[in-house]
Amino acid sequence: MSDGDSPGFSEPGNSLSSRIRLALVFSAVLVTVVFVAFLYNHYETEHTKKYQYASLESISRLKTDQIVNWRTEQIQDALRFSRNPSFVKKLSEWIKYPENMDLKREIQDRCVREQKAEGFAEVIITDLEGKMLLSTEHDNSIVNPEVRQAIKEVVSIGQARLSDLYMSPSGKVRLATIAPVLNEAGKPFAAVL
Repeated sequence: MSDGDSPGFSEPGNSLSSRIRLALVFSAVLVTVVFVAFLYNHYETEHTKKYQYASLESISRLKTDQIVNWRTEQIQDALRFSRNPSFVKKLSEWIKYPENMDLKREIQDRCVREQKAEGFAEVIITDLEGKMLLSTEHDNSIVNPEVRQAIKEVVSIGQARLSDLYMSPSGKVRLATIAPVLNEAGKPFAAVL
């Protein structure tokens, strides 16, 4: 050792190489941390996407099932009403004898009870062409050309169905559940909305 050397101090060249090594180690650690963070972020993003897609798929399946069930219930309610033997008999008689006001009142009362019990916006009875015969709300605008066409289709196939969505003159979006009213021979003679 020379006089100017002190223990623990390295030569200037060694100090620079230590700093470089330290900088390289720090850089390697930094690159590793950034790389691990990137991988973690990528994993979490993919995991979140899969979770969100699964959640949306579950919600859409649930909503689809609810709509299908609602549609089925609407059609079943309309069929139950339109196929009630007492209702069919009275309606058939009234169509033959429209001047019978007592019978008309009975049918009207029955329609109002059905409207209230099922929560329908309205109950309408039409002929085979879609001409309104009786209505709980007396709104002739409900049976528009689109609904008339749907009534004709229901009557021709003899099965209940929902109309397409349509806009009423009052600006409300509507959807009609239409069921044929069948006579004893199974032939339609009216329709219920």
